[in-house]
Amino acid sequence: MIFNPLKWAPEKRDESLGATWCGPYALAVISNTPYEFAYAKTKKVLRKRAVMGMSRHEFSKVAKAMSVNCQRFWREREVGGCTVAKLRDNLRPGRLYVIELTRHFIVVDTRDWTVCDNHQAKWVPLADWPHRRTKCQNSLDCTTTEMHWPDSELAQIKRQRRIGNGKRYPIRMPMPI
Repeated sequence: MIFNPLKWAPEKRDESLGATWCGPYALAVISNTPYEFAYAKTKKVLRKRAVMGMSRHEFSKVAKAMSVNCQRFWREREVGGCTVAKLRDNLRPGRLYVIELTRHFIVVDTRDWTVCDNHQAKWVPLADWPHRRTKCQNSLDCTTTEMHWPDSELAQIKRQRRIGNGKRYPIRMPMPI
């Protein structure tokens, strides 16, 4: 299939709010939601004040809460230390995968063999991705139910308010069940 440059990817987080972390960003990509919503949902499910890293178990737990089914597809020792460049040999075509690299999560779409991660915040062809020689540790095969969020919730996520210490925090919003 031909690469589609118009495929949607979540925007990076505003620098005044902090860094864009790979775990919530991958969740935002596979659930088709904005990054701020995925980050807020991750904090709520994991009961953390801030999310600066996630394990595979925590990723699966939050994905399940966001109506995304993630099943483990293979492990590093089963494929002999596969790199991102050799993923075509190990992944089934026509699916969406979350690949766990060395302390990093990326999303691979095998319909057109593109990669999306929080460093570039766009879909890049697998052959052109700059970190394609990185070793893969695990793969999660993801299927999602299409999520539709009301415009009022998306607008509320984008609005920010000032707190007395000068930092910006997102407005609290009710989380869908």
